[in-house]
Amino acid sequence: MFYLVHYDRAQSKVLSFKEFPDSERQQALTMRFELEKKQNHFDSSKEIVLLQAANREELHKTHPKYGHPKTDGEKLFTAVAVGAVILALTGAS
Repeated sequence: MFYLVHYDRAQSKVLSFKEFPDSERQQALTMRFELEKKQNHFDSSKEIVLLQAANREELHKTHPKYGHPKTDGEKLFTAVAVGAVILALTGAS
């Protein structure tokens, strides 16, 4: 599994979280780069990372701060991420 995480260092919390099966690696990478373009990529207190782990439990073992996202953040992230990918694929800005 791949995990795309938007993390706020200043608040020490996961802002958004999305899981991708291994077969969707390229989609996960594309979404990461698109989100970095849309987010405040100059804000060093925010991170957008793509991590690989067998499951959430393993992710939590290796990267504890990313392992337990908030449910509302997951929902918001999915909406924003899907919108960003659609914009990227259609060439709209």
